[in-house]
Amino acid sequence: MIKGSVTSDSGKALQDCYIKISSKKYQRVLSFFALGNQNSFLKEIPFTVPDSLFISSSHIGYGYTIIGVYINKADTIAVNFVMPLAPDTLNNIAIHSPPVWVIGDTTFFNANSFKQGDEHKLKDLITKMPGFEIDNSGNLLYKKEVVDKIMIGGEQLFADKVKLMLDNFPVYVIKNVQVIKNQTDDPLLKGLVNDNKLFVNLSLTQKAKLKTAFGTGEAGIGTQHKYFINPVIFSIYGKAKIAYIGNWNNIGDGIGWKQEDELKSVPIHSAEKWMMQSDQLQIINDIENRRYINNDQSDNRFQINIPITKKLNSSTEIDFIKDRQRQLTYNYSSLYNGIRFVNRFDTASINNNPYSLLLRQNISWNINSTKNLTTQISLYHNGNSNRSNITFKQAGETSFVENTISNNWNSYLFSLTYTRRVTAKRAVKWFANMSEHSYPQKGKNISTSWPSIFQLQDTGYDVMDQHLINNTNLATFGWTSITRMQKSVLETGILISWLSSSITTDLLITNVKGFSPFYPAAYNGHGSYYTSSVVGYVRKTIQLLKLPFSIKGEYGFGSSHKVEDSAAGYNHLLYSFNVNNQSRIGTKFLEKFDASYSQHQLEENRLYSILLPNAAYSFHNNLNAGLPLKTLNISYNLAFSWSPLISFGIYAAYNADFSGLSSINYLNQFIQVTSDSLTRRTLNDFILHLNTNVYSLDNNFHFSADVQYNISPRYIQNQSILFKNKMKLLFVSGSLLNSWGNIYFITMNADYTSVGFDLPSSLQKQVTQNVSDIKASISQRVALNKHSNILLSTDYFDKNIFSSHQLSFVLIDAEYNFTIPKSPISFSVRLQNITNQTRYTYIDNSPLVQNFYEVPLIKRNIFFRFRYEL
Repeated sequence: MIKGSVTSDSGKALQDCYIKISSKKYQRVLSFFALGNQNSFLKEIPFTVPDSLFISSSHIGYGYTIIGVYINKADTIAVNFVMPLAPDTLNNIAIHSPPVWVIGDTTFFNANSFKQGDEHKLKDLITKMPGFEIDNSGNLLYKKEVVDKIMIGGEQLFADKVKLMLDNFPVYVIKNVQVIKNQTDDPLLKGLVNDNKLFVNLSLTQKAKLKTAFGTGEAGIGTQHKYFINPVIFSIYGKAKIAYIGNWNNIGDGIGWKQEDELKSVPIHSAEKWMMQSDQLQIINDIENRRYINNDQSDNRFQINIPITKKLNSSTEIDFIKDRQRQLTYNYSSLYNGIRFVNRFDTASINNNPYSLLLRQNISWNINSTKNLTTQISLYHNGNSNRSNITFKQAGETSFVENTISNNWNSYLFSLTYTRRVTAKRAVKWFANMSEHSYPQKGKNISTSWPSIFQLQDTGYDVMDQHLINNTNLATFGWTSITRMQKSVLETGILISWLSSSITTDLLITNVKGFSPFYPAAYNGHGSYYTSSVVGYVRKTIQLLKLPFSIKGEYGFGSSHKVEDSAAGYNHLLYSFNVNNQSRIGTKFLEKFDASYSQHQLEENRLYSILLPNAAYSFHNNLNAGLPLKTLNISYNLAFSWSPLISFGIYAAYNADFSGLSSINYLNQFIQVTSDSLTRRTLNDFILHLNTNVYSLDNNFHFSADVQYNISPRYIQNQSILFKNKMKLLFVSGSLLNSWGNIYFITMNADYTSVGFDLPSSLQKQVTQNVSDIKASISQRVALNKHSNILLSTDYFDKNIFSSHQLSFVLIDAEYNFTIPKSPISFSVRLQNITNQTRYTYIDNSPLVQNFYEVPLIKRNIFFRFRYEL
């Protein structure tokens, strides 16, 4: 603990000082903060090893003052600054920082060096910085590594909601963006071990730091009854750190799988894998949702971090989201039935209504500088509902189904973590996680086809009711010890896991004439499933050929037990061996190597052999659940930097699954039943990725290129014979950004994707084996003056080349932006889909199903947007 006060040499209390605490040993800044309207402070710095700390105070008009203190044990240090009045001041000096600089594990990006005048949200700015990109899944990547958190001045407000921060955090308050490597979530473990996590920290301008609150308010209105309201408020000046993000809109900017994914913890993901999925909207990675989805969303996010006492800190988060999403799709499918591919044409009207509520409370107790206890209690509720009307045309017959699925899921989670820094070179950690999940679902499916599908003599059976109830309990307990030795780090620990899941599925078909309901025997069942494991592990860092390697070994015992029509139990030895290395070769090369071999249990949600519904008319079960899984994974990454402005990277990965996976499909009109089985045959995946980036000194030029090749095999059963099917993916991408005199800006992108299947000769003529896509985009922006600009965006698509569903078209948008001089107010007018394109087609391929989707596009429209910077 470092406590101190600041006064002038005349004895006057000084406010608004800046305090910096630096380490001599590690040559880094440990803390930097403003006193605000106080003249005293109390700051906790984790003690790791004996060190000299330099504590400085600065204030305009007073002499810079620094105090050095040697720390050899965890203690409370008092420092009192007496700052002399500066007799003279210098004339104004302009200091310009470089665009990018590196200190230790942190890379700094000067925000102003990358601003071009069209940035509003964080994603607009950060994607212009070298190394950053957003992939098709919505993840933020830095040099191909996933960013785990985005912090604000070191504060964790919505830090784990990366997409939320990218889409909402305002750019005008950012001073620089910091990429921090080799991070861990537990500060008491710093200096001993890291989780190899990548954090981004947003350093704010001085004005933003001292404001009571900052943020933006946006609102928009357009033709076709479109509207948009987006208030964003952050406050980090006082003791309480507060953030609120709201979003009400019907412009297609609704909740997607990535937003829902960020709301769910790992136990929730584990438990919900048992449940059936509704008919989801078709999401297209190529274009924005606003072009093809109608919605009506209400999204409210709130978080407050507040110190209860000097040692007790609280973090409360509330997320409430609901939406009404609507889409019409046309789908030409080729479905494999175990013998051949069957063609089917579907027309679907889908109404999806996401509804999620998350309440999360974290309490952190810093018992002292060497001990910390954290707890988390959370409640997650999912009330999603879905209604779809689908017409199937297959083999000259037409079938109609109306599906309704409603969820009432509740998940409760409690976790406890205790960390103790025993000495400067050793720490221990205990943790426990317990959760309970109740996932009842109701489905109603109306169709006149049920009698023929289930071979009923009376044609009046037209309503199928489904009830799926899942109750799952999970618990994990663990202990780990970390010791820094003279030239290595030794980590040992034990992990105990337990799961219990009970599933009941009821399916009945009722008759409008009041006859007794019919219960298809194969589709009604009950199962109870239990898994447990005890695993010990050792990890050590060593020097091999003067290179640092991390070696980890695990060994333990796992047990699985299921009770369905009969009981069965499976016991397995669990083990894994992993070795990885990250090192520099000279000053220009950085290489990473990772290899692991393991045997583990089958995933819990694949233990069942009874038929469970995947969706309203799709069912699934698993065979050979008693077999363990053996895998081998090897990856190598080499990055070459000719200079900070020119880089090249190569990534290669090889994965072997020695258990193999084979699927058997059964089709009865539009009812689909899939059985997965392990074959004990090896499947090998291979990935090769090349990329290069070139930047100019003034950041007015950027060229990048990527090439990726994948081979992903899988087994297909055809009349009791197993065939190996290889899926091949080739992706080539290039982009060029250039600007002239901060007046004309142009961005060009081109992507080529090719997907092919190496099917058995008897099946090759039944589906389209090779399909390619081309997308080319040009974005041009002209700055008319300092306060206004015009933007023209053009996207060219040539979809489904080499197939009968080929379609090429052009999308064009035009936008005018204006900012009132010396004002925080701006507005824009955008004309969307000028060419008035009406449809979009794309392919979704898998070994058993090939889908060509056609999705209607939002017609030509005008949208006006107003923005205010707080």
